[in-house]
Amino acid sequence: MKNEPAAQYIFLAFCWVLYCVVHSFLADDRVKNTFKKIMKDNYKYYRPVYSIFATITLIAVLWFHFSVDPIRIFTPPLLIKSLGYLIAFIGATIMAICIQKYFYELSGLKALNNEAAKNTLQKNGLHQFIRHPLYFGTLTFIWGLVIAMPFLNHLIAAVIIT
Repeated sequence: MKNEPAAQYIFLAFCWVLYCVVHSFLADDRVKNTFKKIMKDNYKYYRPVYSIFATITLIAVLWFHFSVDPIRIFTPPLLIKSLGYLIAFIGATIMAICIQKYFYELSGLKALNNEAAKNTLQKNGLHQFIRHPLYFGTLTFIWGLVIAMPFLNHLIAAVIIT
């Protein structure tokens, strides 16, 4: 498949769509409630297993994403390229802050320690402006990459993830 760029990019798009669909499906409250009924006391393992699965599959998709033959869409001027890197850096910083702040809960470690998650609406920090800062940071990061490094694989990922 290395010599067939069209096939690579179609498969890449399929991988990103599949990743996003599975991620959304497993994060859906109806699915989680179904697992809660089935797993009963073992439901505390759902989030850690989900987090491990999501991480491994994301790494696999990213590995393929960066292994395809890059096709440049256009060559940005230095100012635009620099702006793209700045946007990507801001997005990555937001992502890092969110992951650091919520790792204990996002990873499922909180549930393993039998600590109930607080289901309160957060209204401080970035939450006073954005409902889901981690998603915002992710979207900011990937669109910044598209601006800085306008390759077809980055555009495919950005469009599908968005």
